[in-house]
Amino acid sequence: METALVTRSTVITLPNDIVRIREDWVKSKQAELEMARMALARLDESGATPRRLQTVRERISLLRRVVKALEGGFVPIPRFSSTKLRLDQEDLPLKAIIAVNEAQAQKVFDEFRIVLGQEGSSRQGPYGRIARRDPIIVGVVRTPEHSHVESPNTLWRSVVVDVPGFEEHFLVAWWRPEDQWSQDSF
Repeated sequence: METALVTRSTVITLPNDIVRIREDWVKSKQAELEMARMALARLDESGATPRRLQTVRERISLLRRVVKALEGGFVPIPRFSSTKLRLDQEDLPLKAIIAVNEAQAQKVFDEFRIVLGQEGSSRQGPYGRIARRDPIIVGVVRTPEHSHVESPNTLWRSVVVDVPGFEEHFLVAWWRPEDQWSQDSF
């Protein structure tokens, strides 16, 4: 018997449709990667600026690594506010540490971060409970940030322009702190 997940517009039958959706992600990112490679070839032929060529090369590198992460089974997630992960944190369960080590072995991610979540801003419930948030460990694939000098129309001043890098986050591990026993943590 298959389980069905009902959304507003469609019914997704698990697990076959989940596999199909994941394959669609991989195919769409592979198509985007191929388009970026063709664009780089055309830009190179047309004599584009070195800065523009470098930006496209970085985007290709990012897409190549995103495809590798998707093919490795990692699921992309929204980019939450996060801090750099330290594996010596006291509250990390063994399963999370193992998941990070396995993800590090694939050499896809630039760094790992932890999303701690925010405490709920609502008042306590009728039984005195405060809403809790589960920590998430994410692997980050990104392009570097750049600063470059642009000469404006005036003669005596130049302008430094900061260009942010692109980044993608992938789920590596998550857990419920209240479900952890002392033997599961360091």
